[in-house]
Amino acid sequence: MLKRIKLIACVLAFFATCIFVGWAGAQQGGNAAGDEGGNIAEEEMEIYIKIGEECAAMELARNDAARELKDRLSDGDVVFTADDYGGFEKVGSLGFSLPRSDERITTSSGDVMLYQGDNIVIFYGSNSWAYTPLGRIEGLDDAALESFLQAGGGEVKITLSLTR
Repeated sequence: MLKRIKLIACVLAFFATCIFVGWAGAQQGGNAAGDEGGNIAEEEMEIYIKIGEECAAMELARNDAARELKDRLSDGDVVFTADDYGGFEKVGSLGFSLPRSDERITTSSGDVMLYQGDNIVIFYGSNSWAYTPLGRIEGLDDAALESFLQAGGGEVKITLSLTR
């Protein structure tokens, strides 16, 4: 009887371990759809966009372009100028290229996209085109986002950084 109880306990411990390992892998993102190339912890998937004295957090997409952008930022901030285009976006050249995985997307306010491999587009409106997602500005409603981006106000200097 004691051997049978030990056997049952071992089997239950084995299954509990399998379930926990599977659950922990799912919590870290695994290789789910949209996560090309491995696991990245949630806290590592945020960068900051600065315009003047204002700062907004951007949750990065899980793709090669976003990962490469984040890797570049580990060497220092990226600064570029962006200007209004079409009354719904700010667009500016990065001065370097990132990997493209363009798809036809209808954007919404707060989306940050890579256009033609070397331009960043930050939307304060909507558009449909082929872009590579880079991320999304979180925590700002439409009016606050337009104010932050100085929508309609012409050219702005944008800094991308790993720190506030």
